[in-house]
Amino acid sequence: MPKFSLFVLGCLLLSVLSACTKTPPKLTEEQAAVASFKRTADDFLRTYKLAEPALEVSSARVDVQKTNSLVSPYIGVLEFDVGDPAHAVMMHRHTYAYQSGTWVLQSAKQRFPSDDDWWNCHDEAELKLLR
Repeated sequence: MPKFSLFVLGCLLLSVLSACTKTPPKLTEEQAAVASFKRTADDFLRTYKLAEPALEVSSARVDVQKTNSLVSPYIGVLEFDVGDPAHAVMMHRHTYAYQSGTWVLQSAKQRFPSDDDWWNCHDEAELKLLR
């Protein structure tokens, strides 16, 4: 009888352990791209805040869209506002392409909220540093 009880106890223990160690569901390609872009955006904003501590970054938002391109199957857009007490708020829009598993900066634009036109945030040398 004790052997049977040990056997039952062992089976119960194994079933509990297997239930606790189940792997989480695998992300779809789209979900993985969105999660990856959110990390990229968070990393950029954290670095930006460290580089420009006097500026306040607010209203950050991200969007990822699927494309028909085989080279860049996803486009990610990071929009955020930057301001300080002495100046007006600037709106920023950074566009990235997902290429070979990495988000590559394609453009960095800015504008005043009252303007319709976007212009480059940085000159070409600065853009290379952001990439």
